[in-house]
Amino acid sequence: MPSASARQPFLIKSSSFSFLLTVIPNEWYQCNLYHTKITNNCEILMKKVALLSFLKKKALPLHLDNRGSRYRGDSPSYKRHKTMNNRLVILSDNRTNDARLETEHGLSIYMEGPSGKFLLDTGASDLFIRNAALLDIDFSDIDYCLISHGHSDHIGGLNAFLTINSKAKVILSAQIPGAEYVSVRRYPHSITSHVDFDRYHDRFVFVDNNTTVGPVQVYAHIMQHHALPLGDKDLLIRTSDDSLTADAFHHELVFLVDGVLFTGCAHNGLLNILETVKQPFDVAIGGFHLLDSHLDQHYETDMQLQAISASLRETYSNVTFYTGHCTGDHCFDMLSDQNDRLRQFHGGDTITW
Repeated sequence: MPSASARQPFLIKSSSFSFLLTVIPNEWYQCNLYHTKITNNCEILMKKVALLSFLKKKALPLHLDNRGSRYRGDSPSYKRHKTMNNRLVILSDNRTNDARLETEHGLSIYMEGPSGKFLLDTGASDLFIRNAALLDIDFSDIDYCLISHGHSDHIGGLNAFLTINSKAKVILSAQIPGAEYVSVRRYPHSITSHVDFDRYHDRFVFVDNNTTVGPVQVYAHIMQHHALPLGDKDLLIRTSDDSLTADAFHHELVFLVDGVLFTGCAHNGLLNILETVKQPFDVAIGGFHLLDSHLDQHYETDMQLQAISASLRETYSNVTFYTGHCTGDHCFDMLSDQNDRLRQFHGGDTITW
């Protein structure tokens, strides 16, 4: 698959319109339309409008993974930006198609965009750092680390990251320090990770409310209009009287930056998150916490998954969704069966647009 440098641009101008057609081998191309002065030449105008309509139908963003796979799908981003420079690299996930990489039950994503470089969660350990070295990712220049919630599979590598990056601000919920999380899925076990908050105190930005930190929009309060994932029933938090109670996920944050919505694990429900975020975005990425039923553990039915898929297709038709980690394979199949804008990611995958 050609890199951006391999594209051959052709600028076509007329008195009515000026537009840039970028041609990529194998007929992958993108058209950006720039309005200029419109004259009274109606015949030229109508021809250009017809051509634009054709190109918009053919203009598709390019999505690559580490195997060179291609996905086709419309993206609204080209309507708002003259140039695109977004890249997402999956550093840690439960699965990979790259034999060089390690896997774990965790999630970590590297992101580059017009506003800077970001690390979205840190996985369960320092595994994401080892994988990043094989993928030529440099952590020293990352500007922000965004922590979606306090579970160990998302924050477990934070101490390791802070030792190799000296400048990034870490945005996370003020509810995380001192909290203890427990999962009883399959068997009771701790999902708490002990972050050295004292040593790196000047690096943290603790959030309790919806706010903006630099270029990052942070959502701490998620609307609760739709059902929560059934997998949440297995997740507990220790209270001040040392008892365990259902986790209400007040420690979960959702982030929006450079047209990318990071859902973390979407414990508050994907549809609730999408309804909360009012700003437009092109891509939503993260786990959806829709688990495959197993033995006596029963989660969303096929009918419930199809209803979620229909909502995504009908209400968010301009958004491309990428998911993995805590989205089960069967759940993904059900969600994507009638929705060609939903993709599954694996460790090592790269997404560009």
